[in-house]
Amino acid sequence: MIGVWQIAAFALGNPILLPSPWTVAETMAAQAGQPKLYEALAATCIRALTGAVLAFGVGFACAVLSWFFKTAAWFFKNLCVLMQSVPNVAYIILMLFWMSRDQAVVMVCFLLLFGVVYQSFFRAIEAIASRAKDIIFLYPQPKIRIVRQVFLPELRPVFLSCASNCISMSFKAAVMAEILASAALGIGRNMQQARQNLDAASLIGWVIWLVLTVFLFDWLAGRILKWLFDH
Repeated sequence: MIGVWQIAAFALGNPILLPSPWTVAETMAAQAGQPKLYEALAATCIRALTGAVLAFGVGFACAVLSWFFKTAAWFFKNLCVLMQSVPNVAYIILMLFWMSRDQAVVMVCFLLLFGVVYQSFFRAIEAIASRAKDIIFLYPQPKIRIVRQVFLPELRPVFLSCASNCISMSFKAAVMAEILASAALGIGRNMQQARQNLDAASLIGWVIWLVLTVFLFDWLAGRILKWLFDH
């Protein structure tokens, strides 16, 4: 990929439109020596992870609630359809009416992820319940105990895959919201400034920093969840 990038940059011959990988590497090295990089990363990470954790927790709780009560399943099913039909930009504009910019970014991340998390868990719970319905019928137990001893072990792959999807989607949503909401601090803010200054090297550098951050937190989330399940 770097080779193709270098060839394209050489063929285009315009560093404003497409700088070479070495130019971007030099820019990133300069960014690494500035406090602005770490402040922006910290701000975006806090917003993205807060939204992801909220969506993950609330989505899982609502999925379990929907298994207990059919009315809740009907309600959340239609709520997810409604939320998915609203444009992402509309969420940001509406949230800015009611909240601060930082709160709006977190809420946008939550709203964009909730439906994905809820549907993933609810479909998995329904599939597990269908497979285990004979055992549950023969050996009736309180539903809380069934959730803890039957569903949670079976849901381990869903937890891992959903956590990975949540992190990547949350960071993308957070950066998009930071750009549209003109957040005072964050990766999106710096990407917007780089675009306005026609500084493609800085813009690509911020994108690479974002990708590296997502990889790091994706790895950490996988390790933490595996440790929790093992203990």
